[in-house]
Amino acid sequence: MQRKAYAVPFALPSFERLRSADLFIPFILGLAFVLPLVLAFLGVGIRKDKQTPLVINEAFVNPSDVQEGAWVELFNTTDEPISVDGWKLSTAAKDVHALQGTVQPGEYLVVRVPSAWNREADAVILRGIDNDKVDYVHWGAAPAKSPIGDWNKTAVRAPAANAALVRNPQGFDSDTAKDWLPARPSPNQQSPASLNLGMYRLLFDITNYISLIAGFLLWGAFILIGLIAKRFEMLTGERSFWSAMVVAPIGIVIYNGVQSYAFFTAGRMTECKTGLGFSACQQGWAFVPLFVSAVAMAYVVYRFYGIARRILEV
Repeated sequence: MQRKAYAVPFALPSFERLRSADLFIPFILGLAFVLPLVLAFLGVGIRKDKQTPLVINEAFVNPSDVQEGAWVELFNTTDEPISVDGWKLSTAAKDVHALQGTVQPGEYLVVRVPSAWNREADAVILRGIDNDKVDYVHWGAAPAKSPIGDWNKTAVRAPAANAALVRNPQGFDSDTAKDWLPARPSPNQQSPASLNLGMYRLLFDITNYISLIAGFLLWGAFILIGLIAKRFEMLTGERSFWSAMVVAPIGIVIYNGVQSYAFFTAGRMTECKTGLGFSACQQGWAFVPLFVSAVAMAYVVYRFYGIARRILEV
């Protein structure tokens, strides 16, 4: 017995039918993969290591007990011993301690000195035998006579009482504020807050690029849903809100833009410029449009789902 065929009121458009109208998708896919890969190859947003042989690895300059004194930990990043005879440690204004001895490869040298540093604004400077600046870390506002040319651009926040300034990753020197983070003091050992270089690259640089790719792919997926809804409207004559579906995900693009700018200029996805105020943080400017887009997209997709279900179940 021959089966009777019934007309299907609606069917999802094939890839061939979508391809001519789906002009955004190839562009978004190219933007999602090619652009981040090119930027990664060029090293955009990735901190460069100057490979300084001997670095200031940790600085404890704000002890609550003045009698305890401050100390500075040096770290030899090379495979050769480094003699520090004739070297010295300085504040932003004066020399405070002459060094002597040898730092073995991969080892530390903790130098204990009087609490000579200003807790609000100052610098720990490691000077070589020729009085040149080998390495430094500085915080607060620049003094009238600054020994560091780009002080305000690369300064870190003043350390809290009993907190140390720790280099992260250990031994990595890019001469930026991103080299440092506040942590509990840990002399003569790698700080628990400091990552190895490989783990740092994985958790920050690589995942930052993956996050950018994922954001563009998500944007493309929502636009594709909008294009499918457009075909639905053309075939059924029912309003599908497809134009709203295409526009609603714009918050993802804004979010990706803010994140990209922060990553490419500061080496991290988001940061607070002053304090933790919402308006002063890039997180605020990034997450607000993302949240609004998420709510808008959920609403229009729900409306489309209700219309499609009503027609397909007839």
